This record gives sequence, C-alpha cells and structure tokens, in this order.
Amino acid sequence: MWWRTYALLHHSEQERAFNLAKDYFQQCIELFEQASRKDLVAKFINVLGSVLQSLQSWQELETVANKALALHKIYPNQFKTARAYGFLAEVAIANGTIIKTFNQYRNGVNSVSFSLNGKMIASGSQDKIGTVIWSLDGTRTVKVYDADSVNSISFSPDSQVIASASKKTVKLWNIDGTLPTNFQHFGSYDVSFSPDGKSIAAIGDGKILVWDFDLKELLKRGCEVAHDYLKNNPKTKSDRYLCDDIYKKK
Repeated sequence: MWWRTYALLHHSEQERAFNLAKDYFQQCIELFEQASRKDLVAKFINVLGSVLQSLQSWQELETVANKALALHKIYPNQFKTARAYGFLAEVAIANGTIIKTFNQYRNGVNSVSFSLNGKMIASGSQDKIGTVIWSLDGTRTVKVYDADSVNSISFSPDSQVIASASKKTVKLWNIDGTLPTNFQHFGSYDVSFSPDGKSIAAIGDGKILVWDFDLKELLKRGCEVAHDYLKNNPKTKSDRYLCDDIYKKK
C-alpha cells in the first residue's frame, strides 16, 4: 500500500513506485492463493488492477480484471465488480482503433447518437448545419440546417426520427431531414426518447419536460411534406422509396 501512495504523491518517481507496488501486490496475491484464501485475493485484486491501470499495462490489466470478476461472483461486492468492469472498459478504449472519421464541422460537435438499428449516426453542433445524419457505410449524408446551436441529439427506438435540442426549441426530424414537429419556447440542453418511442423528455427552465405524441402520425406528416421532393428530384433516387413503409403502417 505504501508504494502505491508514494507513487501518487511523488510524480517524478511514479513509474518506479508503481512498479514496486505492482510487485508487492502480485506477491501478496500469490501467497493468498497458495494459502487457499480466495477471499483475501478478492479483497486486494482490484488494488493491483489500479496499479496496472496507472502503469498502462493493458494486457496484464485485462487478465487481472477478468480474474477479479470471477472472484467477485463468489464474494459479491457491487462496487468492486463495477470497478473491475471499468478496468475492462479502459482496456477496450486503449486497444481500440478508429474505424471511421466524419469531418463536416468547423466549430466542433456537441452531441452524437447511434441509431438502434446500428446503421446511422446523428451529430449536433454549434455550426449552422446544426444536425448531420451519417450512414455508417458512407453512402448517405443528410444535413439539417438549423439556425440554433444543437446541444443534444437522440434517435427514436425505430431509428426513423431524431430529436434535437437547442437553447430555444426541441425539434423532431425525419431521417430524410424534414421537420414534422417543432416544440417552440421549450429550450433544452438535453433530450431523450422513451424506450417505446411515444414520448420525449427534455430539460428546460429548470424542469424536466415530457411530451407524448403519436410517432407514426408524425412520420406520415413528414413524409407528406417530402413526398414530391422524394418522388421527383433526380438527386434522391436512393431515397425515393424511403417513406413507403411508413405509409403501409396502420
């Protein structure tokens, strides 16, 4: 314990101190295992994980975290279990690779949301573009121009509608960029769909505001507005039948 504390207090000697702490805890755990004291191993293994995390020894940390999770099932402790999962999350981030980069904004992105069908990403920014809907395969990008800076963005559960929140309004957009509903005078810094897609919740005026609505009806209204554009614009051939399934729904 002493070397771990020393490392935290003396930055110039951190690596040496953390390595000494690592050796100390590994020896302790080996002795506990030899004595068949799994309860003591469970008690100290997360501390070893913290040391490995500080050393950025990701491969060793992954092994220790998985071992810790197995022990915490035998000796339940929700906080230690959560910590072990946190170790694995950090390992995943450290070992992760960037698979795609979307560049469109000048002033940065405030919010991003994955569609539940896993095919799209929506982003909101401070730019006049406001909201951009990206297909992950790169075949389609929809820019939704908005005069307000978008603080938060959220996909509906069926991946057909996006809720965007700005300082002055909360808006619902179809994924083709049309605007079926605009909740004026309800500025928000965060917005979220309910799991059933029938309500949205937003923070505004120091309150949590909840709206109920008929999502299918909103989708139909949006498709009616976009009907001529989708059917007649030669640039929208790939999206021409986007609303067909919406009209078929009862």
